[in-house]
Amino acid sequence: MQETNLAWIGCGKEKVTIGFHDQLDLFIEENGGNKNDPAGKINTQETNNSISLETIFPDPKGKYDFSQLLNHTNLDSASLTNALWDLVWQGKVTNDSFGSLRKGVENQFQASDLSQINGGGRRAAFSRWKMSRPFAGNWYVLDPPTPAQDAVEELERLKDRVRLLLDRYGILFRTLLIRERPALRWGALFKALRLMELSGEIMAGCFFEGIPGLQFISSTALRALQNGLSEESIFWINANDPASLCGVSVEGLEYNLPERRPANHLVYHGKQLVMISRRNGKDLDIKVTPNDSHLPEYYSLFKDMLERAFTPVNTITIETINNESPAESPYLKPLQELFDINKDYKKVTLRKRYW
Repeated sequence: MQETNLAWIGCGKEKVTIGFHDQLDLFIEENGGNKNDPAGKINTQETNNSISLETIFPDPKGKYDFSQLLNHTNLDSASLTNALWDLVWQGKVTNDSFGSLRKGVENQFQASDLSQINGGGRRAAFSRWKMSRPFAGNWYVLDPPTPAQDAVEELERLKDRVRLLLDRYGILFRTLLIRERPALRWGALFKALRLMELSGEIMAGCFFEGIPGLQFISSTALRALQNGLSEESIFWINANDPASLCGVSVEGLEYNLPERRPANHLVYHGKQLVMISRRNGKDLDIKVTPNDSHLPEYYSLFKDMLERAFTPVNTITIETINNESPAESPYLKPLQELFDINKDYKKVTLRKRYW
C-alpha cells in the first residue's frame, strides 16, 4: 500500500473496503460516508469542538505521520486519534499502512488513557499507551469521487462496477449482492447488466440450479466452469468471507452451511466441503472418514490460526467432533501428530508445536 495506489477506505463505522485510487468512484458514493457533511467536520468526544480536515492536515495533498499531525494541530493524542478514526469511517481519510488499521482493531479504535493502564511498570504502560495511537504509516486525505458529467458517463461507470464484481465473483445474482455497498447492489446495476448482455459482453440465463431469479456470467467464468475446476485444491475460508455462501439463500445445496459468523470456518477439497469448524474450533463437523489421507491437510486451518503472524490464538479447544466427545474420537490421531495436545474427558486442547 505504500508502494502502489492500493488503499483501504472506511465505508461506515468500523468497516473498510480495499481498492485502487483510480477505482474509488466505483465503490465509494459521492461526498464520502457522510453526505450531509461535505466539509468533513466532526465532533470529538473529548473536546466537543468542531475539527475540520483543514485543521488536521497542513496540505490536503500531503502525507503525514501521527507525530507531524500532533505538532501541527496542538491536539492531545487521544483527541487526534479519535478525530482521525471518525474521518476514516466517513471515507475521507486513510493511511498508507495496513498496520495502523490492525492496531486500531486491537484497541477497539480507542486511545487508551495512560493513567488507566495498570500493571507491568512504567515502560510497559507507556508501550501499551503508544500502541493505542495510530503511529504506523502516513495519514492522508482521500480525493472525493468525481461526479459523472452526463448520463453516458454514468452508464459507463455502472458497467465498470459490473466488471469489477464479475472479476470478483464470476457470476452475479440478486442475493449475492445483498451485502455489497449500495452502489454495487442488484437494483443499482440491473440496467447496466441488461445492456451488457445485449452487447454480448456478458450472458444471462440459469447457470446454477437453485439460485432464484436471473443470473449473469462473464465469458471468462463460463469458460472456467466448462473446463472444470481443480479437484485437488485444498483451502479454507472464513464463514464471513465475501466468497462464502453462508447466509446466502441458495436452494439445492447438498449441505447446511454454518451461520455467517467470524468464528466459523469452512474447509474445501476441490468443490467438496470436507470440514466445518464452529466457534473457532470448538465444534467440528468432519465429512470424510477418519482414515482419509488428507486429514492433516484439512487440519492446516488450526495450524494457520495458531501460527499466523498477526494475533495468533494461544490455544484451540475442541469440545465436539461430529457431535461426540473428542477425547476418544478416531479423528484425533492426525491432530496428535501436528500439535501439542492436552485432553480430558470433556475436551481436547491444541497448542502450537515448537519441535
